[in-house]
Amino acid sequence: MKSIINSLNIFKKQSIKIFIAQALFFYLNFLFLIFVRNKQLNFINESQNLLSNPELIDHLSGLTNKAMVFDLLVVPLIFLSIWCFFQSIIWKYAKDEKPFVNYKSYILKFSIVTFIVFLVYALLLFPSIGNTTDFYELNISIWQLLILTFLMLYFLTLYYIKLDKESLFKTLKSTFLIGFKKFHRLIFPFMLYFIVTLVLLFLYSVLFVSKISENHFYLGPLVLFFSILITIVVSAFFKVYLTDLVKSL
Repeated sequence: MKSIINSLNIFKKQSIKIFIAQALFFYLNFLFLIFVRNKQLNFINESQNLLSNPELIDHLSGLTNKAMVFDLLVVPLIFLSIWCFFQSIIWKYAKDEKPFVNYKSYILKFSIVTFIVFLVYALLLFPSIGNTTDFYELNISIWQLLILTFLMLYFLTLYYIKLDKESLFKTLKSTFLIGFKKFHRLIFPFMLYFIVTLVLLFLYSVLFVSKISENHFYLGPLVLFFSILITIVVSAFFKVYLTDLVKSL
């Protein structure tokens, strides 16, 4: 109860800042996803034009390599850059701290671990990365995917909360120590946070599909807008609550 009261006090103070940062993160990723889709459609159209012209068929391998570089290098780097910038600010606000104090050291430690975790996550999900025919193929079940995603979110969130002026190694050590030792205390609130995150991803997907199909076949535009708005607010509060809870352990 004490953590909830403390969280509410911090949330009242930082709620607008966290909400704006989360909303900008959400919106920029949405625009980027639209850009990626359009870029991939261009690659498909170009490849079809090359296939229809025997004289240009030799250029197909070059276009395929270009598309692979875009999908495997450019897209992840831009996405992770957006993630690291906004999430680093959001978690600073959640800790009731000024985001740009000692920011260079902070964002470096924030980004290094984030990039490594997402790389390992991607390699586990898509072991065929690099194969031009089936690198998008998932080789795990939906339950394995959920468990893997939860564990990634669990330890990455703990790392963001524990990240301060200490060295990278000490922060990682304290992250795993509290992650394992206090798992029984953290599992329930983290499960709720995970569910909220999944709901936000679902709404994000609905918004994207609605945009490209111009058909709100899941939710009406107003319902979708307010659902996203409410979910972002709930997600922001959970960040503050989990931060206060971890600090109290």
